[in-house]
Order: sequence, then structure tokens, then C-alpha cells
Amino acid sequence: LLHVPLVIKPPAGSPHTAELAAAAGSQVRLIDVVPTLLEGMQLPPLPDAMGRSLLHGAPEAPLLAETHAPAAPRTLFCLRDARHKLVFAPAAHDGSPERFELY
Repeated sequence: LLHVPLVIKPPAGSPHTAELAAAAGSQVRLIDVVPTLLEGMQLPPLPDAMGRSLLHGAPEAPLLAETHAPAAPRTLFCLRDARHKLVFAPAAHDGSPERFELY
């Protein structure tokens, strides 16, 4: 959960190379990919889009994610920052969350 590599390589000479390099290595949301690509291609944003372009920096707030059956094997809720990942599985036998410290 929450480990999807993302690679965006602008064309040579792109004015957005520095902004994307600044976001490299940061946690980003998949919802921010389309706004980033549209802005990089100088196209207008989608109406009512929830994401924001990564050309303005990566989000600093903790990220929230969820999976639900039947699309995933089980329902999970996750809160993640740069150092920790807290995973809560409501259907766990003892109901306790799983916590991972990332190094």
C-alpha cells in the first residue's frame, strides 16, 4: 500500500525541470499527476479537479489512502508521512493498527 514509483521526465530544455527535481524523492499523491502534466503542457486545469500540480512543490501534509474490497484483498486505511506509515485494518482479528517506521 502506498508504494507506487512515479517518473516524470520533461523534454530537454523544459522550464519545469527544477520544480520537478525539487519534488523528487518526496511523497506525492496520484491525484496530483494529471494537474502536473496539464500544467507542464500549458493546458488549462480540469474543472473541479481535486489534485494540485507538483510544479508548485510536493504536499507537506501527511498522506491518506484507503483500499476497499472487492478491488483490494481487504479494507485498509493508511496515514503516511516521510518517516512513519500507520496502517489500520478494521477487519483485523484484534482490531489493532499496524505501525511501520520507515528508514
